[in-house]
Amino acid sequence: GWNEGYGLAINGPPPSGCEYDGWDKSSYASAERGMNPFWKGEEKCLPVLADDWTDPDRIFQTFSNAYHGLPNAARARNMKDDRQWYVKDADAPHDPPRFHQGYPWESSTNGIAEFRGNCFAGAMRGDLLGAKWNGWIWRVDIPYLDEEEGDDVTISKLEGAEVGGLEVVYGPGCSILTLDYTYNNLKHITADDEDAKSNPGPTAFDITPWRGNYRFAQKIVIGGYNLNGQGETKPPKHRKATKFVIDGVECSITSQSDTRIEGVVPAVKSPAHVEDLVDVVVHFNDGTKSVLPDSWLWADPGDAIN
Repeated sequence: GWNEGYGLAINGPPPSGCEYDGWDKSSYASAERGMNPFWKGEEKCLPVLADDWTDPDRIFQTFSNAYHGLPNAARARNMKDDRQWYVKDADAPHDPPRFHQGYPWESSTNGIAEFRGNCFAGAMRGDLLGAKWNGWIWRVDIPYLDEEEGDDVTISKLEGAEVGGLEVVYGPGCSILTLDYTYNNLKHITADDEDAKSNPGPTAFDITPWRGNYRFAQKIVIGGYNLNGQGETKPPKHRKATKFVIDGVECSITSQSDTRIEGVVPAVKSPAHVEDLVDVVVHFNDGTKSVLPDSWLWADPGDAIN
């Protein structure tokens, strides 16, 4: 949403023939200046400014050359993209390719994270999370499963997540973290997956982080349920994870509990698949295994980091 403390929004180019040098700089607006904070040029070359108004926050699908209705004077000038002189508010109609409207959610929403876990049969995997200040966690349901193909994006309050926090972070084991600055608390939400509870076998939910530079070793955490056989539905005897394998590469385990496995993905000279998601398979000493499909990516940032 718009923050009026930072000045009025640009809604049109300055008069033709203006020479100015202030578009790429930033300063706070003030009552005396009464102009957009990204402007430091002469007043005679001011762009058109819009009246104050309030607007919901919006979330946008991103793709090349998209314009989402937020003015950017530097890009409008330097890239000769006239679209970016103008405001398109949350009521503006969707008009591709010139303008792509977003999905509104109540302001002030702060922070965004991707839910990467396979709990709940993968129903939330690929969805986005946002934190409503002093309110709840939003769930942005993005069609991910094959049976959801063609469905539209929906935004709703996540059940059981009225946490009053600011910022949101996804954590191992289908957990969600948020900070409550009002009462100085760290809030932690965990998944209550009945299917995982009823399964006597191990259930891995996710791997965190989910990608790493293949040239270097990477510490990871695999979250899940009943990994050691200490859950509600117990196997005949205690089990233990022996290794996890990523696209044929064996990885070592350093510590484990019933809901968490810590390990190391080794450096790989030449992975079979780079910049592609591959399966992670966790093996246990009782012959069972748990598969995380399309859950790890070996990244190749190039030679710039060397």
